[in-house]
Amino acid sequence: MIQLKQIEKIYQKAKPNEVTALKGVSLTIHDGDLIAVTGPSGSGKTTLLHILACLEKPDAGEYILNGQNVAELSERKKADLRNSYFGIVLQDFGLMEEESVLLNVCLPLLIGKMRHKEAKKAAISALERMGIPSLATKKVNQLSGGQKQRVAIARALVHKPQIILADEPTGALDSAHTEELLQLIRKCNEEGITFLIVTHNPVVADFCTRQMHIIDGKLSE
Repeated sequence: MIQLKQIEKIYQKAKPNEVTALKGVSLTIHDGDLIAVTGPSGSGKTTLLHILACLEKPDAGEYILNGQNVAELSERKKADLRNSYFGIVLQDFGLMEEESVLLNVCLPLLIGKMRHKEAKKAAISALERMGIPSLATKKVNQLSGGQKQRVAIARALVHKPQIILADEPTGALDSAHTEELLQLIRKCNEEGITFLIVTHNPVVADFCTRQMHIIDGKLSE
């Protein structure tokens, strides 16, 4: 499904404050995996997720997605992947604060040219799955952090992606809501969705079937 081969990522290259975020990272992700990536702040976790999501380009190494070298793909094709193949949950939610929950969840489908009526139906279904259909008409800026987290995950699920890449998806949740979310993730995983979850939470890491640890840009399983 996904292979990373000796991936490196350097920020501020050739400058005094140069930082090597990823150092020779190799990783294979199989269909149906449920992977946690842990490590201290600044270790390269989010950089790894951004490269997997085609949001950033590696400076060295190969990223092979279903047999295709991602470096050979156009920016349009990478955008299409982010809108169909991947579901992405960002640490800061990435929601439109002044718009309704329903519109936020519909957005990937509308960008994909789905009819508004069908997109609305799919979005409501995703919100029901997250247990928050009553929030559909509320604006995002009226929600709590935990509610925003659920909306962000509903948006990631709405187009039925093959893999969800999540950056601290339980960060805004208490222990009870974390457990609820983990059970939802388990159900989705059993239905065939692959997950890679960046987390500081040992409960989330232990819940996953594979655990990766990254420190100083080096990944180990």
